[in-house]
Amino acid sequence: MRDIRSVSHYTTITCQSLDPAADFYAACSDSGVVAVWTVQSLLEACPDPKPVFTFQPFNGLAVYSLSSTQRFLIVGGRGEIRAWAWKELAARNPKPAWGLHVGANHRRPQINWMDTNKQNESCDILAVGCGDNEIYMYDLESRDLTKVLSGHTNFVHSVDFGDGSGGVGLVSGGEDGAVKLWDTRSSRSEIHSFVPDEETDLKRPGLGKFISSVSTGGDWLVCGGGPAASLWNLSTRIMSSRLPPESGSVHAIQMLEEDIYIAGQNSSLHKSNFGGEDCGTMRVSPTCIYSIVSNIKKDIVLSAGASSTIDLFSIKSNTKLKSLHFPLIGKF
Repeated sequence: MRDIRSVSHYTTITCQSLDPAADFYAACSDSGVVAVWTVQSLLEACPDPKPVFTFQPFNGLAVYSLSSTQRFLIVGGRGEIRAWAWKELAARNPKPAWGLHVGANHRRPQINWMDTNKQNESCDILAVGCGDNEIYMYDLESRDLTKVLSGHTNFVHSVDFGDGSGGVGLVSGGEDGAVKLWDTRSSRSEIHSFVPDEETDLKRPGLGKFISSVSTGGDWLVCGGGPAASLWNLSTRIMSSRLPPESGSVHAIQMLEEDIYIAGQNSSLHKSNFGGEDCGTMRVSPTCIYSIVSNIKKDIVLSAGASSTIDLFSIKSNTKLKSLHFPLIGKF
């Protein structure tokens, strides 16, 4: 009998990553497979570009998160992080460059989200949000654990580095419904915490209070999950506006200069301004989106979720450029 996970309908793309220069793009399936494309191939006329390399980072075990620096694709599993040089992946070399074990006392927490401090060109700090309620901070040069941020009372779903506006260096969101603001340079790291579900305008009891995605841009923060997506000011800690969509849980958010991309449990990628006006609704292939990545210089936004199909859109025109297909099991 054919493995059900090899059928396109049952393939889920759980996460994506673009390197900072947008030369390479990677996506991961729920079967623990990572596929790597060159961004140039995505922009060429070929309607369905094929990946340059496809591999299983943890020998078939699950991959939960992806991040990147200019040099490395960073892959998060359960209690372990491994990194591959982008140029080695392009040369089809499956040997990892380095690895890290995450979690204390031999715990192997699920690594739900990773982010690097892209405000620094070297991207030398990695924040790791985990299923043991902790956020681990690593120096990527030395590979040393520099700090553990504690405060969430349930899974950490999302972390995002800020640029220091409002004194905030990092933002996190979790299953406990809390959004936490952190000053990662301070000994007392947590500087503020709030629960969007406590806002009447955002509360959606049927969906829960979890926060699945956070994203920052300058002095602004966007978050969403069970509660509706919303925009907050980091300095005043005050909500500015509720954002689209009106229905469905939110699983992916990305701020891109003056635009906000939001998606989740519906069949559209929404583009909003800071006032909460819907500035574009783009139909997507999956019925649920779990990941959005983008690059302004290359004029691209990629959305992926509960399908083997990944959609590529133009930032400027709000139009779908093409769809690419994640390779099926046994086809790489």
